[in-house]
Amino acid sequence: MEILYNISIILAIISLIVILFIIISKFSIIKTINTNSIPKEIQNKKRRAILRNRFERKIKTSKTPKKTKENINTFFDKKIKENEEKLQENYLKKIKNNEEKSKKFIDDNLEKIKKSIKTENLKEAENICFQCLKLDKNNINILENLLEIYIKKNENERAIDILNFLLKRIKNNKLYKHTELKQKQIFYLLELTDIYIKSNNYKLAKKEIEKAMLIDENNPRVLDKLITIYIKLEDKFMANKILKRFTEANPENSKINTFKKEIENIYKHK
Repeated sequence: MEILYNISIILAIISLIVILFIIISKFSIIKTINTNSIPKEIQNKKRRAILRNRFERKIKTSKTPKKTKENINTFFDKKIKENEEKLQENYLKKIKNNEEKSKKFIDDNLEKIKKSIKTENLKEAENICFQCLKLDKNNINILENLLEIYIKKNENERAIDILNFLLKRIKNNKLYKHTELKQKQIFYLLELTDIYIKSNNYKLAKKEIEKAMLIDENNPRVLDKLITIYIKLEDKFMANKILKRFTEANPENSKINTFKKEIENIYKHK
């Protein structure tokens, strides 16, 4: 009896796998469903629901043990996800050389990326960024979002690579007015400086913030970072010198007195 029971289980499993294979093989048919009027964010859910309903109708009538059904469900979900990823990959290849469709795909996904970052779903946000970069590897908006992801994940080397690329990318970018260009350059340099400060690499931090000084020597945020760096480097003379300029540029700033106290505590003169 035990042998017959085992044989029946094996046959049930085999039949379910065959059913699953047939359903998965029909995924290409489901692709043809007209989704023009369906928002992109729910298209995959609809396709998945159609397949899952079909699968559940078949599995309900089987006598397969519960644990086996759970394992097959897991396998099913994995296969559906793989098919969705393949569909997305094929779609990206299809529209890559179509500037209008590529732009629309990126624009449609920008808000989704921002929402995922806001909800700390960083892996999803990163994956969407990569999809967009396959269409436009130089897209500044996408790269800036990817930068934010890596900063949040403390992946400093990747963040540094993106910042250096962005600085080169915007250097002669005619899409930005002169003032906007300066603001972006300073923003990227401040981000680089912050990364180096957090990793206690004050010499590299000083090197980056000095580049920002050449763009706008009276920028309060730039002066703020430079004072912080000189304090960390225990350079009392230069810290006082920059603090004087900082006070002239922003006399009401609440950090002035804090900086004065920190500079007074510097015991080593260079």
